[in-house]
Amino acid sequence: MSQYYVEYGALQKGAERLIECYTSALPPVKITEDFAREIADALNNAQGHCPNYIPSAADLDKLEAHAKYMQDHSIYGGGVLLSMIADYRKILEKRK
Repeated sequence: MSQYYVEYGALQKGAERLIECYTSALPPVKITEDFAREIADALNNAQGHCPNYIPSAADLDKLEAHAKYMQDHSIYGGGVLLSMIADYRKILEKRK
């Protein structure tokens, strides 16, 4: 079972609401549920909860180009994606 998940309009860890989504009735900063799911998948993967999926170097290159595009166009989340990509690259290096 995943440690992080999206439910009731928030990215959650156990019973704790970590980030509110647009569907939440609570007031803090909100993100899309799709982005919250991406964060949940990345966190679960990084912590070994779903170790079968590690993106390939080619996948990371494409994602990195998209993250840089996001940053160049002031789209929220580009820096977060670059950080996640760096973490995946470290995992790939350790597996070599």
